[in-house]
Amino acid sequence: MASKIAESVLFFGQSNAGPGGKESPVLTSVMHGDVLVSFASRRTLYGLEEARFSELNGIGPVADHPQYAAMPATATGFALSNRLKTRCEPDLMYFICTIWHGDSSIAAFGKNTTSWNNLMSCVLKSKSELRKSGYDNVVRAVVFIQGENGPWGRAIYRAELTKLLDVLLDDVRDENGQPDNPIALVLQTNKEVGHLGPSTNVELAQWDVVQDRRDAILVGPMYHIPVSDNIHSSTLGRMMLGDLIALVYETVISKRSPFRPLHPISAERQDRRILVRYGLPPQGGPLCWDEEWVAPSRNFGFTYGDSEQSTEIESVRIVGDAEVEILLKDSPRGNAKTIRYAQGQAPTAGWSSARGQLRSGTAERSYFHDLGYAVPEFISHYCIRSEMPVE
Repeated sequence: MASKIAESVLFFGQSNAGPGGKESPVLTSVMHGDVLVSFASRRTLYGLEEARFSELNGIGPVADHPQYAAMPATATGFALSNRLKTRCEPDLMYFICTIWHGDSSIAAFGKNTTSWNNLMSCVLKSKSELRKSGYDNVVRAVVFIQGENGPWGRAIYRAELTKLLDVLLDDVRDENGQPDNPIALVLQTNKEVGHLGPSTNVELAQWDVVQDRRDAILVGPMYHIPVSDNIHSSTLGRMMLGDLIALVYETVISKRSPFRPLHPISAERQDRRILVRYGLPPQGGPLCWDEEWVAPSRNFGFTYGDSEQSTEIESVRIVGDAEVEILLKDSPRGNAKTIRYAQGQAPTAGWSSARGQLRSGTAERSYFHDLGYAVPEFISHYCIRSEMPVE
């Protein structure tokens, strides 16, 4: 039995989970090479071809490939390793690898697909390669970034994601011979049907699924991350994603604390006024508007709807540490009164149309801002995309 531990963080999903997009990477120099590793031969496995064991050789330091777009796994690994430097755990390192397949539905990641088999090969081979260096490998997290290709529909995607996680996390545990399941860290996707059309409801299904599980967490939305085209995160955006994933990982895995993202709890109406109450995340401060980073959106990202489309929002304001007051123009008449957030905003170059400006700030500094990159100085938890019935 090896005396040292390697914690594996495996990225699994579509192009936003891998080097999708056209922007050039900047994290191409090795940093934290003593505590951050991957396969020396390959750091990404693509879903069109099953990886052979012979292709997954050795252990080496992590950096982005200079010919491909930036990878969220690299950014997360850098941020995690920086956090590790502040803790006294000399016998711990991180292993990361990315298994991805662009432009694919969730079915492309199910059991016995090429991507699934590549993930399991990664688990098995990393265990043997790390053992050669004196480390026992424990898969702590599978970061799942998928949803832009659905299948669309809240109930449909909810069933598919549940089925995937039920089998995936058990199989990773069994393949690696570890006692506990890894945690699934899920990111809420951005895509909508047209810029001003209805939501695909995938992001709502993602929240549905994680609320009922102990082995899955919604890290948060991705709308606060700038995009380089109509869907792929920019290089700076992937740095922001790395900061956020590393913070949530440290909270849940290293500190063994519970985590939920910034999310609505209830929406209660008195005539034209609707009070929405929120659950704040760990380390998160009082609610505030982001008026400096995310592109502005009408009513800060909130919309109202009912069966008769009887009225719309007049104003939105924060009225407490965890409360938002929405004032409607008229008393609503229809049934199915609903407050929606971060859905169907006007298109703005460089940003998702599915966005909002409600956030909970933290005192956690951005690792990449401190390196000199033009991202916000502190990490924030942005409110998840949501749909809340009005009582």
